Amino acid sequence: TKGAQLADEQLERGLTVHRNETRSWLANAPHVDFIEIDYRALIQDAPAAAARAVEFLGAERLPASEKMASVVDASLYRRKGTADA
Repeated sequence: TKGAQLADEQLERGLTVHRNETRSWLANAPHVDFIEIDYRALIQDAPAAAARAVEFLGAERLPASEKMASVVDASLYRRKGTADA
C-alpha cells in the first residue's frame, strides 16, 4: 500500500525482485504448471498468444480462443492518462 510513495526506480526495483522471486517459486513448485505470455507479444499477435493459452489449458477450457484474441485492443498499449469514473 506504500508503493506509490516510492521513487519510480525503487518501485521498479521492488517489482522486479518480486517478479523474479515469484518465477523462481513457480519453477520449483512441482505441483504448479505455468506459462508466461509476454504482454508486448500478446498485443502484437493476440491469436498466437491465445493459441499458446489453449495449448496450455486445453480447448475444453478455452473453447472460444478466437473471441478472446479479438478483444485485444492494440491501440491501448502504452496509453497513459487519467481515467475518470
